[in-house]
Amino acid sequence: HPVASYLTYRAPAELDGSLVRTSLQAISPDKTIISESTVGGDADYRFPSWSPDGVNIAYISNNSNSSRYSLFTYDPERGLTVSLTEGLPTADLENDPLAQAPKHLDWHPQGNLIAFDQFTSIREPKGIQLHRDILVYDIQQENIIPLEYSEWDEHSPVFSPLGAEVAFISDRSGLYEIWTKNIISGQLRMLTAEGLAFPIDATGGGLDWDPSGTQLLYTGLQEGGQKVIYTLVLP
Repeated sequence: HPVASYLTYRAPAELDGSLVRTSLQAISPDKTIISESTVGGDADYRFPSWSPDGVNIAYISNNSNSSRYSLFTYDPERGLTVSLTEGLPTADLENDPLAQAPKHLDWHPQGNLIAFDQFTSIREPKGIQLHRDILVYDIQQENIIPLEYSEWDEHSPVFSPLGAEVAFISDRSGLYEIWTKNIISGQLRMLTAEGLAFPIDATGGGLDWDPSGTQLLYTGLQEGGQKVIYTLVLP
C-alpha cells in the first residue's frame, strides 16, 4: 500500500511562553502520491504511530481546545482527524498535563486496538508516588479497556506480532522487569530475572518485539549510564 511508505516525525518544539507548539508531518518518498500532509496549529503533537494498514496515524495532542492531552488518529490521504479519547482518567497533576498524557502508543497487528500507558492514580506508602497504568482503546467499540490497572507502575506496552500478548515494563516484583500478558487468558509471565537490578531506563520505554515473536528488544543502561539495546530471547 503506498501509504505505508510514509514517514512520520515530530518537529522540534517552539516555545512561546508556557505553550509548546510542534507539528506532525507525513511525507511520502514518492511525491507523486502525496508530497506532504501536516497536522498543525497552536498545539503540541507527540508519539506518532502508523496503523498496520498504513492508513491512519495515532498520536497525542492538546489540540482539542483543552489543556489536557487526548488520543487522536489522522488519515493523511483524506485529511481526516478523529478524537478518540476525551476525559481519560488522570492523576492529580493539573500543573503538568504532558506528564499525565497517554504515551508509548502501539497498534494491535489487526489495527483494532491501540495500547498506551498513562499516569492515572496516586499511591502513598512513603509519601506521594505516581504510577502508570496500561490502557487499550478499542476502535470498533469506541471505549477504553484497562489492561493493567493496579497499584504498580507499569508502562511501555507493545503487542506481539500475532497480537495475542502484550509485553510491558512493571515494578510489581519490587524491581522493574519485563512482563507479558496474554490478552485473552490474562496469564502473566515475568521474563527477566527476579531479584536482579534490571538495567532498563524505567521512565523512557524502549521495548519492542522481534517480527518472529521469539525475542524482545529493549533499551538498557550500562554501569556508566550509557543506553544500549539488548536482545531478550523468550523462553
